[in-house]
Amino acid sequence: MALTITRRTATAQRISRDLAIVAGTIAFGSSYTVGGEDVSAITRLFKVCLNIVCNPVAGYLFEFVAVTSRLRVRFTSGAPAVSAEAAHVHAVNLNAGVSGVGSPHTHTFAGATPTSALNLAAPAFSGSGLSAVGQVVTTGSLHTMALNECAGMWLVPATASLAAVLILSNTAVTSAAASLTVQGPAPTEAATAGTWRIVRIVTPAGTIAAEAVHTHGPGTLASIASGPGSSHAHLVTPEVAREIPATTNLVALTAVEFVAVGRI
Repeated sequence: MALTITRRTATAQRISRDLAIVAGTIAFGSSYTVGGEDVSAITRLFKVCLNIVCNPVAGYLFEFVAVTSRLRVRFTSGAPAVSAEAAHVHAVNLNAGVSGVGSPHTHTFAGATPTSALNLAAPAFSGSGLSAVGQVVTTGSLHTMALNECAGMWLVPATASLAAVLILSNTAVTSAAASLTVQGPAPTEAATAGTWRIVRIVTPAGTIAAEAVHTHGPGTLASIASGPGSSHAHLVTPEVAREIPATTNLVALTAVEFVAVGRI
């Protein structure tokens, strides 16, 4: 289903000698196409579109597929809150003195919108020293990065008075200073300022781990069931957000914010 793309500017706006950005909103249709919806109306504004970053909406995540110029939609249930297992009783095998063996099973849980903060304790990259020309920030330390590996992540300076900025793209480097194109005030700081970090937003989702096969202790012989078990929660195993099925109706997504960056 074709997208309705509304740009805030008629053309891409230059942010450096050969880089430009364009921002706007995307409205989805009533029948999703597996593999992603065509966004050539955005990519054709550039010689090479490096990335399209969209804000998550209602549990939906958006992934730009550069080789096909498509925007893939994934869904995650968010940060789950595991529902407590209701109090219950178990049948007792009086001859054996223990209950019968229970079958492995899973438990349902109620998901919630992600609320986690930037994980500064486990950065994807860190170093010292930052310099900037326009929207391009160059690291003072040496790194090995794949092209656009940091796109969609956040650069958090060591200096507390400097704001964290969204990384739109990065160059591919091997044991060299990295160049990061950012949105927002490009930070600069000396190597002596401390350690800057590149972090990603944690968006947990998952399923409940299966309960292991187990037995229960002896019940009261005068009763046909054991005593009620107390309510308890179960461990959550995170899972990767999956692409939504074909023909999914997305008409409720009427104004998904996006920022695209590319070479001009």
